Amino acid sequence: FRGTADPIVPYAGGYSSVVTDMPITFLGAVATFEKWAELNGCTDTAEDDPIGTGCKTYNECSGGVQVTLCTKTGGGHEQGNAAIAWPVLKNYTLP
Repeated sequence: FRGTADPIVPYAGGYSSVVTDMPITFLGAVATFEKWAELNGCTDTAEDDPIGTGCKTYNECSGGVQVTLCTKTGGGHEQGNAAIAWPVLKNYTLP
């Protein structure tokens, strides 16, 4: 879950001073999403959630993995929406 107006972890990536005296440069939400898809061997194109949750998912990844990015337009530095996350998470079990 990422908000497009997050002042702490910029959605587009870039500099952040989230930790005093330890500047961090973030990759950005979409670039991070694409990197996780690459690391997980995803071979498909990310699909938009058909019910309009703001999520995109790679479904064809190694080991049955899915890679998802949920974007909240105008959202800040806040928790994700459990009503959106649960339908995805309930499909998996811990080892």
